[in-house]
Amino acid sequence: MLNAVAQQVPWLIGGSSDLAPSNKSRLTFDGAGDFSPENRAGRNLHFGVREHAAGAIGNGLALSKVRAYQAGFLIFSDVQRGAIRLSALMELPVIHLFTHDSIGVGEDGPTHQPIEQLASLRAMPGLIDLRPGDANEVVEAWRLIMQLRHDPVAILLSRQPLPTLDREKYAPSSGLANGAYILAGDPDTTPDVILIATGSEVSLAVSAYEQLITDGINARVVSMPSMELFDRQDQTYRDYVLPPAVTARVAIEQASAFGWDRWVGFSGRSHRDAHLRCIGAVEGAAVEVRLHPRPRRRRRAPRAHPDDGAGLRNPLNRYTSRCHQPTWPPIGPVASTLACHTCAGKRGAWFVVIAPAAYLLWSG
Repeated sequence: MLNAVAQQVPWLIGGSSDLAPSNKSRLTFDGAGDFSPENRAGRNLHFGVREHAAGAIGNGLALSKVRAYQAGFLIFSDVQRGAIRLSALMELPVIHLFTHDSIGVGEDGPTHQPIEQLASLRAMPGLIDLRPGDANEVVEAWRLIMQLRHDPVAILLSRQPLPTLDREKYAPSSGLANGAYILAGDPDTTPDVILIATGSEVSLAVSAYEQLITDGINARVVSMPSMELFDRQDQTYRDYVLPPAVTARVAIEQASAFGWDRWVGFSGRSHRDAHLRCIGAVEGAAVEVRLHPRPRRRRRAPRAHPDDGAGLRNPLNRYTSRCHQPTWPPIGPVASTLACHTCAGKRGAWFVVIAPAAYLLWSG
């Protein structure tokens, strides 16, 4: 997609922090070339392993009125935070392109698995977050990006391939421009439960939706590629997508749950949010890898990918029985075999269900 856009926008220039083969950010069409002392017309910049410099150079290029992008792994956005913040502070439309945006980072292990980085970027005033869920949303993301004049954007993409949703069956991806939109489910009815997802977890939410519909549950899937853009919509639209009367909500994202309580709960109460809370999983079980080093021995970080065939587990029936929530409709398991830790029947405690493809965190 980057190459398709760059061919039409001659002033789009940028590069990667020594990761172009991994994040597919190299301009490869005829005439793109590499910028060097011998070739000042080249459009590929080689930043080397200098993430902060890459972000700062992007700001400088934007001040020179060219459209700049810089690319890297999401985990390294920590190194670039000062430069990204200046993009927002100076209202520079720099494109910060990040891949490997969840635990699906191949063999690099927990040091390269971003958990809190997404929430950190969303907390930055003036920065637009974009985490598209399939190829259609990526196209719409770039359509939006190229219209921006005063907003930097962080576009967050996965490492692993994702299924492309049938937009004749589901809603058009043009809803991305609003930050969030009703992807699946009847928009004219009040749903029993709302599944909210971003990026690589959208397909998991759709899979769960299809099984809930089969079980007679009136479910709705909301794709929320950008919290910032959704927050900019008027209250009428936000209530249309997330009806205040519907408190049965599940937010699915392989990242920190920080910040999601605004969209899954009202009156200062986080109702039911589902997230990845650790750094990895192995098939059929859950393994927690803490951020601090383990004493005396080393351990290879487990890995999981949304496309590993495990699917999305739905613990709603266990939530009902364990946490004594009579208002929550009893729903059978979407899939079997859960490795879980329960709240021991205490109302208001955390209820954690850990599955191979997603970590689901619930509060009563």
